[in-house]
Amino acid sequence: MHCGTGEPDASKGACPVLREGCGNVPAGRRITRCAPTLLKNLFVPTSMGSIPGVPRGDSKRAFDFRIKSWDILRRGGRLVLMTATPIMNTIGEAFIMQTYLQHDLLVELGINHFDAWARTFAQTVTNLEMTPDGSGFRLNTRLARFVNLPELFQLWFQVTLARSKQELGLPLPKRIGGKIIPIQIPASPELKTYTHQCAERMQRVRRGSVDPTQDNVLKIISDGTKAALDPRLVGLPAPAVSKIDVLADYVAALYHQYDAAKATQLIYCELGTPHR
Repeated sequence: MHCGTGEPDASKGACPVLREGCGNVPAGRRITRCAPTLLKNLFVPTSMGSIPGVPRGDSKRAFDFRIKSWDILRRGGRLVLMTATPIMNTIGEAFIMQTYLQHDLLVELGINHFDAWARTFAQTVTNLEMTPDGSGFRLNTRLARFVNLPELFQLWFQVTLARSKQELGLPLPKRIGGKIIPIQIPASPELKTYTHQCAERMQRVRRGSVDPTQDNVLKIISDGTKAALDPRLVGLPAPAVSKIDVLADYVAALYHQYDAAKATQLIYCELGTPHR
């Protein structure tokens, strides 16, 4: 992202860059930060309550960076943020990035408070969603839609130097068959029973009849996710057919099928894996 004096050097832009100013400034008056998404949980005062999509973080790391970056910019320094994902999860993260980089401009436009910014550039959307415990569906309202995009883009691209994968010419592997291949296996009776138990636990938590230190929403969702991957992760007996077994058979089949081409397979799993 680029703002202030100087023009962005497009020949050096290998990924989206967010930056306030550039030019020749002493290193002591410049902050260059990679992966600013780690700073997205900045505390933001708001009267919009607990609507999903509204910033609700209160990270000390983000607050520390806000103070330091604000001071650098106040004294004529420069701020450079480099990321491939300036917005990861919620619309509110766009406001936080603008707060880091365009605070004075937001003040000038009268939208430096999140509620004023949201009234200008965001809109709530109500959709039917599955409940966290997976026991049914519910109507849920989220801050999930941008509005007045031309005006927002006009502000956003004052501080953005972005390069798409098409512009960079990055090679991408082709999918077999050109699309995702879903593989479904039946849930074991034990897993179905455990899912109902998770739903009952969620009801007790919602009624406030259980100590949060003993059981809570995050713990229930974590247990349910583990059980869905492999029931053994939550102490249940091994199912007759498990996702891991089916995956192993599928990976082995692909390995032998494409061995002549020396093809590579990437397997991602963040649960039930060793820490070391």
